[in-house]
Amino acid sequence: MSDPNLTVLNEHFDRIFVITLERAHDRHANIARSLAGVNYEIVYGVDKRDLDFDSLRRTGDYLPERAKKLNRYTKERLLPLGAIACSLSHRNVYQRLLDSGHERALVFEDDVLPIPQNLPTLAGALNELPTNWELLYLGYITNERPISALRARYHRMVYSMWHDHVYRWRAKDVDRLFPRPFSPSLHRAGYHNCTHAYALTRGAAEKLIASQTPVNFCADSVITHHVLRKQLEAFSVRRQLFSQMDFTLGHQHATSYVCSD
Repeated sequence: MSDPNLTVLNEHFDRIFVITLERAHDRHANIARSLAGVNYEIVYGVDKRDLDFDSLRRTGDYLPERAKKLNRYTKERLLPLGAIACSLSHRNVYQRLLDSGHERALVFEDDVLPIPQNLPTLAGALNELPTNWELLYLGYITNERPISALRARYHRMVYSMWHDHVYRWRAKDVDRLFPRPFSPSLHRAGYHNCTHAYALTRGAAEKLIASQTPVNFCADSVITHHVLRKQLEAFSVRRQLFSQMDFTLGHQHATSYVCSD
């Protein structure tokens, strides 16, 4: 049975995409159940089983030396094939939005799970978006709430001490790690993880494609990269609207099938 609160999504977005894999049959049932009443389109993502690092280098889809320069960790580190497949899948969705000529899209991953008790706040959150918004988290983990000025100074001090040793965040990046109040239902986005439920505009899609060609980040990290540098007008809902289903345990948990290692 569909939740009537979800139908507002059909009115607000030009396209609604759900990323999955053709072989992920258990996830397809979850999509139909969780998004009943939503006019979504299935998009088959890039399967990590079809990738290898040599071919990715030859095609220019992933160049580890270039990606390392943009990564916030200083140690040598390859993105796993699952993360690269996930990033390519999301990049393909962004390109679909551009090719369609539409302006606003909603993106779900196939383990998405609505939070029924919070869905009545959905319409209000969408209506509170400013006209210049570019990205909206409808579900995420990490830094769910703003912090006090005292805690902000503490974090700034810690990250400044470890700058160039562990982290590559600048002081002004640290100031944007945590969300800031914006409206009754929205925060200005900070540093958040996960891409199981978010919306974006055509302008955001263009920016994210540019940063992921070749792939340089995990799908969620490229958004953070732009948010911390104030290159996206990004917002997050105060009350989480979508979580994720852990199919190995059968309950809600932050995980992803398409984006697994």
